Amino acid sequence: MGRNIRNTVRQTLVLPEYILKIASIPAGIIAAGAGGSALAKAIQGGTKVWTVPVDAVKNLKKLVEISNDYAVLTAKEFTTKYGTEIGTYLANHLHGIIVWGTQFSHNINNELIETILAVLVISGFLYAGGRALKFIRQKGQGSYITKVERKLGHKYWPETENEEKWEEKRNPMA
Repeated sequence: MGRNIRNTVRQTLVLPEYILKIASIPAGIIAAGAGGSALAKAIQGGTKVWTVPVDAVKNLKKLVEISNDYAVLTAKEFTTKYGTEIGTYLANHLHGIIVWGTQFSHNINNELIETILAVLVISGFLYAGGRALKFIRQKGQGSYITKVERKLGHKYWPETENEEKWEEKRNPMA
């Protein structure tokens, strides 16, 4: 019974594994446009990567609502409902994108090494976390697909059955 529970718990690591791996890319992008030292950029990339998707979903709902109202309402009804709110809403989001782009340009032109270091640190950290979860989930044995590929490889290329054979061919003195 205990083994089944441990296996079940291990299999629940699939989602966090992929979330960490996928988050490593936008975290690096966010870090590249962050201000401060390399560590501050990496930390900002790591923290904002979790809040940006939530904000994007909220903003998408609002944007869909506004676009539907724009298509359905008359100009007077639309102006009455939104007034200057629509301009402020769009300006705020455009301003955020412009600030990030300006900082990104500054980082690339003036702080290239720090920026690259920050991107590598946060992206590497998140990706390594995902790989660690995969290692735990698969008990260090590799995925089912990897095992099938190895068996097929040994069937069609028997000389690759184990790494020791290759090592002997590469280094006869070993």
